[in-house]
Amino acid sequence: MKLKLLFVLGVINLLCLSELMGIDVIPHPWEYDVNPLYRYYFDDESGVVCRQKELLPVAELFVENIKKSTGLELPIVKRCKKPIILKIDKRKSDAEAYTLFIYTDAVEVFGGSAAGVYYGLQTLMQMLPPEIECDTVVNGQDWSLPIAVVDDYPRFRYRGMHVDPCRHFMPLEHIRKQVDWMSKFKMNRLHLHLTDDQMWTFEVKKYPLLTEIGTWRTNVDGSVYRGGYFTQEELKELVEYAKVRGVTIVPEIEMPGHAMAALAAYPEYGCTGGPYEVRTTWGVEEHLLCAGNDSVFQFVEDILTELTAVFPSEYIHIGGDECPTNIWHECPRCQARMQAEGLQTEVELHGYFIRRVEQILHKLGRKMIGWDEILDGGASQSATVMSWRGDKGGIKAANQGNQAIMTPWDVCYFDHYQGSKLFEPMAQSGFLPLEKVYGWEPISKEIAPENRDKILGGQANLWSEYIPDAKHAEYMIYPRLLALSEVLWATDYRNYDNFRERLKTVQKRLDCGGVNYHLPLPEGPEAQYVEFVDSVEVILSNSLGYEMFYEGVGSREQGAGSKEQGVGSRELELCVVNSALLKSYVTFNGRNSDTIEVYYNKVATPHPAAKHLSHNGLYRQRAYGYFHNTDSLDYVKFDVTDLVDSLVYDYNDSYFEPWIEVYQGYVKVDSTARYLITTDLEELWVDDIRIINNSGKLKRNQTQRALMLLEEGFHSIKAVYNNCVNDGFPAHWRKPEIRIKTQEEEKFRVLGPGDFYR
Repeated sequence: MKLKLLFVLGVINLLCLSELMGIDVIPHPWEYDVNPLYRYYFDDESGVVCRQKELLPVAELFVENIKKSTGLELPIVKRCKKPIILKIDKRKSDAEAYTLFIYTDAVEVFGGSAAGVYYGLQTLMQMLPPEIECDTVVNGQDWSLPIAVVDDYPRFRYRGMHVDPCRHFMPLEHIRKQVDWMSKFKMNRLHLHLTDDQMWTFEVKKYPLLTEIGTWRTNVDGSVYRGGYFTQEELKELVEYAKVRGVTIVPEIEMPGHAMAALAAYPEYGCTGGPYEVRTTWGVEEHLLCAGNDSVFQFVEDILTELTAVFPSEYIHIGGDECPTNIWHECPRCQARMQAEGLQTEVELHGYFIRRVEQILHKLGRKMIGWDEILDGGASQSATVMSWRGDKGGIKAANQGNQAIMTPWDVCYFDHYQGSKLFEPMAQSGFLPLEKVYGWEPISKEIAPENRDKILGGQANLWSEYIPDAKHAEYMIYPRLLALSEVLWATDYRNYDNFRERLKTVQKRLDCGGVNYHLPLPEGPEAQYVEFVDSVEVILSNSLGYEMFYEGVGSREQGAGSKEQGVGSRELELCVVNSALLKSYVTFNGRNSDTIEVYYNKVATPHPAAKHLSHNGLYRQRAYGYFHNTDSLDYVKFDVTDLVDSLVYDYNDSYFEPWIEVYQGYVKVDSTARYLITTDLEELWVDDIRIINNSGKLKRNQTQRALMLLEEGFHSIKAVYNNCVNDGFPAHWRKPEIRIKTQEEEKFRVLGPGDFYR
């Protein structure tokens, strides 16, 4: 039934529908009515009425948050003239549901539990000016609320965010801050990924070497990355901190794979006995915990016993993903285990390992979550599946009666790009813009109707291989987490245009609260280096239609070349008539996005071709050693000089011998045209112009491009390839290749032996 708002002004009056307005709340409430003509004002007569003991921490937190920005010290009392009444209403069918009433002389928040009351207060806070999130007193602000009634409840009971402090360590202060902000948008599960190949961050008192050895790693260049770990007392405090905010911490201990940090500390639990080292690169490790060694399961039980003493969560995550089983195939004890248990394959042995760990958790009174690989070896009916390899794992799990949490990589992996790869910071290779997150539907039509309640909810995952610090983590989380919060909370509402309008206000709240977030970058240019003959038109836009600043070129409206800087919104049409460096950024609420830079180089004619060449191949020079960049190449003494047919791909995943190579020769193009060229090489020169310079940077995903005008025939090239490991990413994981296409062609092609000449 549509709610009708009642307010008290001596007598009860019914609001006219024409007076109703929206509220900039994320996630969107189920039902609400609001009238801004009458208001509740915070003043010295306001106080918090809280008669239930379990609500006292929520009340105290609310009072603390109000005081920061308003300066008002609201007392917690049994009665007052303008009460803010907090109450748990057991009659509500959902523990997280709430109803918020705002009158001119009182506020009432009724929740199905303390969490429900907390969520009601978060809606109240979002109805106040954005400055309510400031940490210092803001004078001259109107601290009032429109009279309203809000009735709200969640669509899903599991609304999660995942953080990974194991690739790049994230301090506890950052994690607490994320608990604060995710809870403001009614997200209720923080999945804490505590262990992996690259770091062990959970203190285990029975096994102290896990944190003595597993928290640091020696990089290939000899430098040492020192991470950190969380003590059990710190984590217990985090659990209580999160509980007040309606957030449950779900810890994860990875097994049987992603366990190199553990094996480095206790090599006896691996199949070979070691020695092992904490993994220095990203990716999938071949070494696993030994499934044939009974002492491994005692090791696991000891760890989980200490873990469950810290985390009261109903669920414990045990990983189970990315386990290549070759090492088990070669291990006599694992093969003996397979024979004793009647297992036919190592995949079935993986299932045995997972089910045995689940039995340990049941003994400890907990339920198990595992990544969707646990289905491959036969998951028990009581296992909960976290579906990350698309939605197929969750569909299969639900249809066979298992509970599932949806977190498909293409929609929920927040370490993927959220804008153009040409200009955004380095990320995983996927593309996940804000609108795609908002448009996601967690329950597939492939799930039988009677099994759709098996989908508990969804989760955002932020893996930290390319997240070096807390500031960048926030850049990748927000505002996409806000879109996900609406997907997982709002029951019958989805409107992206309306979400974008509400987002403007919420982003101001993030600014006031000191939260870094992604502003869309200007997009439109095809490359960072662009050649042209007469003039070139450039159209800049951004995904949210925010205002953009530009300099270095002219606006088409002003006349070509007449103005070298300016501001515009939604779409800018620029005209370049001379060589120029275009700089542009998006601006919103006093915050600027990163600046994109594109160099436009005016040429008289396409680059002329060289004389005819008949010999295929390239000259190659190689120097062994670790090179941080290519600045000193002129002084390098090369160890090898030879002829090769093409760029050489020398892949060896078990040993990283660093070297640098320089290839020189010519490339043939079949027609005079505008060519887009891209590569992950360190440097690429064409006709003596360095068109791509990745020196000293992490190189992947072909994020650098050049647009050149080339005449049909042969053009000189010089390519520099640095075979090193840069911040955990080995260069040889990406083939040393050059890709090219005409501006009209749809796909790039890789230059091969038939394209190179000398």
